[in-house]
Amino acid sequence: MDVLFPVTERAVASVVYASERRTPLVTSRRSGPPSAEVFQAAIETDLENAHRAARDVLNFKRKDIVIDLHGVLKTPSFEYRVSVDIDPEDASSALWHREIAFVAGSEVAEDVLVAFKDLLDTVLVRFTEPLDVAAIVDRLESREGEPVSLDYDMRCRWCEVAVAGVPATVRLEGREMRVVPNAGTAVPVTELWNLVRKGAFSA
Repeated sequence: MDVLFPVTERAVASVVYASERRTPLVTSRRSGPPSAEVFQAAIETDLENAHRAARDVLNFKRKDIVIDLHGVLKTPSFEYRVSVDIDPEDASSALWHREIAFVAGSEVAEDVLVAFKDLLDTVLVRFTEPLDVAAIVDRLESREGEPVSLDYDMRCRWCEVAVAGVPATVRLEGREMRVVPNAGTAVPVTELWNLVRKGAFSA
């Protein structure tokens, strides 16, 4: 089978481990929605937890950890980013974004991903060139009998692909491939990336 996605070292600009999660907002008639100060306090609490993990679990020294209270923690090998705001699609929820990116030239360290495993559930593969989504769709639709499920919009701005027996779904859009576990499954982000790198998504 031909590998469907261009995940060669030359084609990939970066691989980011991420999550996007919603949590209920605590509001009252008096105070209304949370203020910027409330969100900032939540970010600082999250950074405090990340800082503790970097020290206690990953054994980084104080001088190795740089904190930007707007939502960034940097170490010599990785960078952790967090943000939170009102969900634009649901004003009763907060939308959290978290990402871990490894410093250029450093290898992906599984102990880092394990330390943050409860916060990450998605792999974002960012390419150096835009993906030809229409060509990928045409390629898939020209095959018969392949165990592939395909969805896409009428302009082929994006497509979603699932392969029988693979516990994850891929969404291609622009320069990005988003790999997420199928509904009702829990797949570590390290395993998600290995599925892509080893050609589990092929057609």
